[in-house]
Parts: sequence; C-alpha cells; structure tokens
Amino acid sequence: MTVERQGPGDNGEVGKDEHRCIEAASYPLNTHDTENYSTSDYDDEGEHPRPAIEVGDTRRRTGILIHPASGYGSTIGCINLAGHLLDANSDFSLSDSTRRVIDVINDLKAFNGGTLPAGNGVPIARCHLVVRDVAAAGVAVAPHAMAAAMAFEALAQAQPVGNPVPFDTEASKSGNKWGSSETGGLHGTRQKFDDGSIVIDATEALSATRSDGLDATLSATQHRVEKDDVVTVVQMNYSYRNRILPNAMLMRVAADFPAQVPAGFTATAVRSVGASQFGKKDREDEGTGSPLMGLIQTNSDVFGASIKASAMARAFGAGWKANPQRLNALIEVLFPARNRLVRVPLVDVGPHEDTDERSYPEVDLTLSCDEFLGTHGQARVKYRILLPS
Repeated sequence: MTVERQGPGDNGEVGKDEHRCIEAASYPLNTHDTENYSTSDYDDEGEHPRPAIEVGDTRRRTGILIHPASGYGSTIGCINLAGHLLDANSDFSLSDSTRRVIDVINDLKAFNGGTLPAGNGVPIARCHLVVRDVAAAGVAVAPHAMAAAMAFEALAQAQPVGNPVPFDTEASKSGNKWGSSETGGLHGTRQKFDDGSIVIDATEALSATRSDGLDATLSATQHRVEKDDVVTVVQMNYSYRNRILPNAMLMRVAADFPAQVPAGFTATAVRSVGASQFGKKDREDEGTGSPLMGLIQTNSDVFGASIKASAMARAFGAGWKANPQRLNALIEVLFPARNRLVRVPLVDVGPHEDTDERSYPEVDLTLSCDEFLGTHGQARVKYRILLPS
C-alpha cells in the first residue's frame, strides 16, 4: 500500500501551498541523487541517503519522490510504501518501507537490463507511475482496476519466455477546418510468458491543435495483458483535460454479452445498430473528441467508442451533458459475425444524427476497436451501455 497527504490531488499553486497529494495522472519516473535520497547510492538500514525514485512532470510541485518513511514524516507531496494498512491512522515500519522501495528499484533495474541510468533527474525508459483518484473516479473504475490488478498479480508469478520483441503501430496525421492532430504510433515491447499470457507495454506521442485554442502534446501509455482470449488494457494520458479512462476489456470469443454485469454497474437494453470507424486514419476528422467527454485524442490507438447525441440522451437522460455518469460509463459492443466483444470507455459524441437509422450508424468505434472486432469501418453490431450504479 502507499501513504500520501490529503487530497484532492493538485499540482498547482494551491496544492503546493496546502501540501496536497499530486494529481491523478501518469508520470514518468527519473533517477534521484541528493544527500538525503538516492536511486543508486543509498543506505539500506534507514539512514540517509535513503532509497528513492523521482516522479517527473509534476508542474509546480518539485522534489516529489517515492521513498520510505515511518509514521508521519517527509510525506508532503511524496509517496511512501508500506504493507497492509487498516486506515489513515495506521502506522508503518521504516525498515519494511525501506525494503519495499528497494524492491521497486531492483524491479526497475531488472526491467531495464540490470542497470538504471546514473545521475539526478535522468529519465528511466518506459517506466511510469500511474496515480488513480478513486474518490473522483467512483465505483465505475473500481471493478476494472481490480480486474487488471488481479491479472497483473497473477502475471507476476509467471516467467518470461524468450526476450521481449518490438511492438509498434503506424503514425497518423489528420485535420480539418476545426483543427489537426498527430500520433507517432505506439512504440514498446511485446513479451510472452510461460502461463500463456502476453504483455504489451508501449507509449504514444500525441499532439493536437483546435480552433478553440487547444495547442498541446501528450505522452500516452498502454499496458495490455492477454490471457485465455481476454485482453485487459490500461490506457493513460489520452485526455487533454486529465480525464482518467476506465480500463478496457477485449474478448476474442463472445457469442453474446456476458451474462453477469460487472459489480457497480447496471446495463441498458441491447440495441442492434450500424457502427462506423473514426479517429486514427480518419482524414475527415480533426482527431480529438468532444470537450464534453474530456477531449480524448481519438487520432491514436486508444480503445474507445461513441454514440450519437440522441443515444446519449436515451442512456443518461435529457441532461446528459452534465451527468457525471457519462465519464465513468462503459459501452459493450458485440460483433456477432465474428463473435467478438469490446468493453471500452465512451470517448466522444457521434456519429451525426440522421433520420434514417438504416443508412447512418449509431455507434462510432476507434480504429483499435474496429480492428479488434473486425468490423472494417462499417458493420451491423449490438451494443449496450454499462451505467455506474
């Protein structure tokens, strides 16, 4: 478990002044080397310098570290590691906390071929700290975060088979009169394990400009775990408004919707509709979703989908634009022709409205979903929305 200061997370002046914890986001990890804390030259018995890893890109917050502590000490902005804690009043051991930080450092070394870069503030390749704000995300995220955590925990017991191989997807540029966007594609590794699972870790450089003033870049990450024809996808930093996307789940064999709705959700009625593809490689789309859905860069490899505005009103009510459920809900799309299913977040609003539902789709799929399902840009699908209860 981890110990931090109070929330809500804030990387700005207020967070700095009030000593809050850092915001929910995906942060690059760096080495650290000062008199009190070090990633390489540390004391392993509690004396200074203690072992530590630096958290990068924290804006107005500086010196944010993952390091050991005992009780309430050196905690402002930083993250301390501990064993099981009952509540916020629980104490923890410095020796145990030190061992846990050293274990993390050693794991990062193993992941990077046995060494970490020397120096202070030097990036550790392909390694990120993912912070999720449970209070803000609500129960909608919990079942999927738990499922992913269980998958990753099981994976920890498996052994790699051979060396990791490169994993890459294509770059893409798109634009129209409202803006433009670009992705360099995912770049990372694909590793097989002796329990039959496959893990993909990759990052994606994104950029976008919009006529409403957006001009920004993102460094998105994906962690995919596939086992027994089910793929769990943790995808971070696809939003220009810091929206945390619920995890996606992809099923290679699904004759129907899962009989059991995930805990914390209720399902809408199933609809049979047309589906189209948008986002990456869509040359008529500027490549970012509606601000109402967190400004997700859809010109990317994100797993997501959208439904048209009338369908949003049907699922979330007439006031759907202000209903917080829309950001934590999931959509399940089944392609009966191939018996495949995706359970993904809603990342935009669309397609456009049309009176003749037979000639115009109700669901839009990102390229990653379209390719997984095999719908090839246009197909008849079934879908339902999973609403947070």
